[in-house]
Amino acid sequence: MKKLNIRKKNRLQNYNYSTSGYYYITICTKNFFEYFCKISNEQMRLNELGKIADSKCREIPDHYNNIDIAEYKVMPNHIHMIIIIKEKNEDTENRKIGLISTIIKSLKGIITKEIRRSYNTSFKWQRSFYDHIIRNEESLYKISTYIKYNELKWLYESKIPRN
Repeated sequence: MKKLNIRKKNRLQNYNYSTSGYYYITICTKNFFEYFCKISNEQMRLNELGKIADSKCREIPDHYNNIDIAEYKVMPNHIHMIIIIKEKNEDTENRKIGLISTIIKSLKGIITKEIRRSYNTSFKWQRSFYDHIIRNEESLYKISTYIKYNELKWLYESKIPRN
């Protein structure tokens, strides 16, 4: 009998992802296809698909009354963001699915719908997302800095010849 691969759990077990705090999130496109921006003249510029992703990220706090986005960056094939859940309220109290998962599912869905409707493309996301619970100011600073300068890192690495 063939042995099935056991998939690693993505989220921290027994943690309520509706708890107030800071969460670092990365969502990637399927097969890391570069849908969102191109590099020209040593600058990364969002294309039309990237502009859709950017606007939908900015709109997240408009749809959740206890959510802020501390930092985010749309990259060629992924999006980084720091989501802040401000305080518990009826949106967060008795959820079966964590608020973070709900936000990311909604974000991925609305970006996909808008891109496919506007550009007739087979745009797809990678399954799930990466998350990290930010537990202190030092970690928040490091992650914020990483997000802010990820574009420069990408540009630098794009100049390194590949074998």
